[in-house]
Amino acid sequence: LPARRGPQQAAAGSRSAMVSRYASLPSPKLPLFPKQQSFAAFVAYTSESSPARPAALPVTTAPLLHRFIAFSAAEPVEIYREKALFDCLGTFNLSISVACAVLPAMGTELVRSNILPASFIVPEDEEPLPPVEIEPFDWLLVLQTSSLTLARDLLGKIVQQCVEIFSKARVPKWVHDELIKHVSTFAERMRGPPPRTWREALSARYTASRAVLMSTIPYVSKTFGMFVADVVVDAARLCFPMSWRSRLVFHSDDPSVACFTTNFKLKVGKHALAGSLSYAFGVVTAFLLPGGTFFIGLFVCDLGGILIADSVVAQFGDIK
Repeated sequence: LPARRGPQQAAAGSRSAMVSRYASLPSPKLPLFPKQQSFAAFVAYTSESSPARPAALPVTTAPLLHRFIAFSAAEPVEIYREKALFDCLGTFNLSISVACAVLPAMGTELVRSNILPASFIVPEDEEPLPPVEIEPFDWLLVLQTSSLTLARDLLGKIVQQCVEIFSKARVPKWVHDELIKHVSTFAERMRGPPPRTWREALSARYTASRAVLMSTIPYVSKTFGMFVADVVVDAARLCFPMSWRSRLVFHSDDPSVACFTTNFKLKVGKHALAGSLSYAFGVVTAFLLPGGTFFIGLFVCDLGGILIADSVVAQFGDIK
């Protein structure tokens, strides 16, 4: 019969077996994985090197938490995007800004010169309007209007990027992360993997809506940049030649005269209302839209907030 092993020999044997089993583990003083590698690369490496588990659950029966962890580690997404100062002057971004500035200016001039009617719908109880005389198309006014719109857009983005860069070393890290957060990507990420049941779908919609609700700082930063750019452009219009239609005077009691002070008062309310509406529409849209459409949905919310704010402010006065 083999001799019985004492407690000390058994403990020594178990320690030697444990040391031999975990001899390949790295030192706890070292980082878990190199900084050059991503978390997804670390997950892939450990999944290949780890032994297979016979009791592993199939994907179809995996809990929601397991699927969310696998979804989060599968493909890292850049939620916090720190852009360069003049990123808006790139070819793609500048092309979009130019198109958004020129097309509305040409549409407005087509309506002003009576080439296009202001409304294509005529009520049945009203007689059709008599034909109006077509005025000459003012290309100089189109150039001035589109240039001012483009200047507001680009200057607003540059102001926002200046705030992000200037505040990096002067505010807590979480505030700077909020400033550079991409809200639509953050909402998509918080939504998680595609749901399989209506309970998971409802929970995912609520999580995405809550992600937008928590992103107040990006909306404030964007609204502030647009307001500052609008005021700076109006200040530059004070120096325009007298013959230009887009010129402003500083103050006038005549409501038909474009003046800086009236524009400033109206634009304070316009940008405050537009930012609030865009934020509220974004929270609701993130709950209603399916995954993968948040970028377009939030862009439409921003555009809708601006249009509604323009309509509301027009009840108190015209922004010249």
